[in-house]
Amino acid sequence: TARDGQVLTTGNGTWTGTPTITFTYQWQRCNAAGASCADIPLATNATYTAVAADVGGTLRSRVTGTNGGGNASAFSAVTAVVAPTAPVNTVAPVISGTARDGQTLSATTGTWTGTPTITYAYQWQSCDALGAACQPILGATNPTYLLTSADVGGTTRVVVTATNAAGSAQAGSTASAIVLPTLPANTVLPAISGAPAEGATVAASTGTWTGTPTITYAYQWRACNAAGNGCADIPGATGSTYDVTAAEVDGTLRVVVTATNAAGSVDATSPASALVAPAAPVNTVLPAVSGTPRDGQSLTSTTGTWTGTPTITYARQWVRCDAAGAACEDIAGETGSTYTLTSGDVGSTFRVRVTATNVAGSADATSTETAVVEADPPVNTAIPTITGTVTDGETLTAGDGSWTGTPAITFAYQWRACDAAGDNCTDIPGATGSTYDVTSDEVGGTIRVVVTATNAAGSADASSDPTAEVAPAPPVNTAIPTITGTVTDGETLTAGDGTWTGTPTITYAYQWRGCDAAGDNCADIPGATGSTYDVTSDEVGGTIRVVVTATNAAGSADASSDPTAEVAPAPPVNTAIPTITGTVTDGETLTAGDGSWTGTPAITFAYQWRACDAAGDNCTDIPGATGSTYDVTSDEVGGTIRVTVTATNAAGSADAGSDPTPTIGAAAPSNTGDPSISGTTRDGETLTADDGTWTGTPAITTSRQWRRCDTDGANCQDIPGATGATYDLVPDDIGSRLRVVVTATNAGGSVDATSPASAVIEAIAPVNTVAPSISGTPADGQTLTADTGTWTGSPTITYAYQWRACDAAGDTCSDIPGATGSTYDVTSGQVGGTIRVVVTGTNAAGSASATSAQTG
Repeated sequence: TARDGQVLTTGNGTWTGTPTITFTYQWQRCNAAGASCADIPLATNATYTAVAADVGGTLRSRVTGTNGGGNASAFSAVTAVVAPTAPVNTVAPVISGTARDGQTLSATTGTWTGTPTITYAYQWQSCDALGAACQPILGATNPTYLLTSADVGGTTRVVVTATNAAGSAQAGSTASAIVLPTLPANTVLPAISGAPAEGATVAASTGTWTGTPTITYAYQWRACNAAGNGCADIPGATGSTYDVTAAEVDGTLRVVVTATNAAGSVDATSPASALVAPAAPVNTVLPAVSGTPRDGQSLTSTTGTWTGTPTITYARQWVRCDAAGAACEDIAGETGSTYTLTSGDVGSTFRVRVTATNVAGSADATSTETAVVEADPPVNTAIPTITGTVTDGETLTAGDGSWTGTPAITFAYQWRACDAAGDNCTDIPGATGSTYDVTSDEVGGTIRVVVTATNAAGSADASSDPTAEVAPAPPVNTAIPTITGTVTDGETLTAGDGTWTGTPTITYAYQWRGCDAAGDNCADIPGATGSTYDVTSDEVGGTIRVVVTATNAAGSADASSDPTAEVAPAPPVNTAIPTITGTVTDGETLTAGDGSWTGTPAITFAYQWRACDAAGDNCTDIPGATGSTYDVTSDEVGGTIRVTVTATNAAGSADAGSDPTPTIGAAAPSNTGDPSISGTTRDGETLTADDGTWTGTPAITTSRQWRRCDTDGANCQDIPGATGATYDLVPDDIGSRLRVVVTATNAGGSVDATSPASAVIEAIAPVNTVAPSISGTPADGQTLTADTGTWTGSPTITYAYQWRACDAAGDTCSDIPGATGSTYDVTSGQVGGTIRVVVTGTNAAGSASATSAQTG
């Protein structure tokens, strides 16, 4: 085998020559192509063991035969290319180092055989405590491996992969000892954070530790002297934080942190804290203010509740604030436990600020604000009064009366209507001013006024005595009547009464008058006595006035309005939109209805038809479509149509549009000239269909179906696939007639029309295109066979044969009686002559004959 390490053996070959012949050997190393060969030093045996230097090349041997006559050499053929030997492990890899978290293990490759050069790769594996269930460690592919906490409790092994040109092989080490954890080791001491003072909370950090996770931490706080010595555990102080007590004041604190993992426990003690300071006063319950917050009343304060190193002393300061308890200012000199309110304090709130002081310092605490300080409410000492004439339409004035109470006092008024005795009074809605204009509602009764006095403390009411009975007043016109509305034929005018004074109830009567254009020469319009009047065409060009007569218990009075503007004619107004009637299809006629209109006669109408989209929008005028009817065209198919009607009279013109029609339908195709078929009606010929003529909405597309019918043109059947404008006749059509069905299609639908039947389809008579031939040996007793040759014509063609005996030149032929088969057995009578065969092809269209060439 041509492989590194294998033994090759050469045979001598075969030699001639006088015996005895002896042989010597020389092995040569060649390139992969078997060329450039050179002797291998010392390789002179009949066998040779391939070495690594041979890999990739070939080998051959030179055998030299020697006898008494001389010597001669011969070379063997070259071997195959010498292959390398794959790596083979002979001594397993070995792991060295301490099996402990944080230590480094090293791997040897072990010992391997195989063709150099061998390269090595490493994969460290994590295994269970028994060295089994091993899994690769991601990224651990170096000759060394740093153990981590993830390896603790298991074992580790290494797999070495050896690779050369022949391939790869793996060998694994035995598992390491069980990986042990590393004891915690403190690298940065624990520390205490937070200001050490009575009542404060200090916190311990664990410091920094190395060692196998998971490390847990325990704490023990210790009380020490001012120098940080003489420390003693503080009972129960085993948390990561500690609330400092008075017992530690003027001393220091330390904390001992115990770190524990699977390998054991280690202690580390923090440096001593700063001296523990005494606690300054701290308020835990705010001071409070009690008492009624009212002008002249006294408020009393408490100090609140405080913590801190005794002894604490207290000082007070009273503070005046706004109504929200803000914008507070000290009240000069008010430092006692009580404070008496004055009128200047009304509307304010009050707080007390307490300052607590001990050896550690001072702190302030301020009470919440009091309620807003109230004023004294108003009190009436002389009732209100009323002055003025007590008559409908006159003005009365209220006097406030006299009042006591904290200034400033404001006054509000409510006038009241009472009976003639001054009793059964009710508030007059809206009558809340210091004066009141007497109305007719109060006639025959009396009036009182109630005055409400208000200050910051509240309100109080006081009522006047009743007036004398209220007297009535007659009607008086103060603003002439008015006419509102559009002064146009058909419009409604409305009379405004004008403005009148006088005791109700005043009633009104009306008389409408027709006047000339200047508003003069007026005459009553008979029957026009309502508050409204519908203008008629009789008033067009003139004006109108209305006379209003006002009447109450005191009498009547007339007042006339100004004249209106000239009465205008009424322009047309559409009251029912135009309509469209007719069939909404291409080619049909639509008719416009005018709709309904009001307006001064006479009204004339004009029309404009409009083409719109399917929704009735985006309309455009149809040029020239201005009659009352419109013939729909294909341009409108798929859209809708509206008509605009313009009504015109002396007053002007107005347009009104109809609703859109339904979507305009296409006119379905209609055949106006039958389809037809042209062409020669013979098998193999091409017929052409003419679609005929059609009307209907463009675009009309046509499709065709050719049909095969009996000789009468009836009992027609579709010819599968025959849907083109032309049709190539086939033998199946012979003896039939054909029709074509043309289907015309547009948006309106599809319609069929059938052509008249064609003439009966004729067959094609046989025509010989390649002459018959004879095969076989032309000899007495042999059988000749006729080939029909090649023919065109409608199937089915049948063939008949007539063998003919001819002279040696193939001429002077005569039929051989009875020789009418496709074969013929030659007889001695034909010897020296030739033979021909006549083939007759026959189909429905006729017969034709063709003669073969003569035989030999």
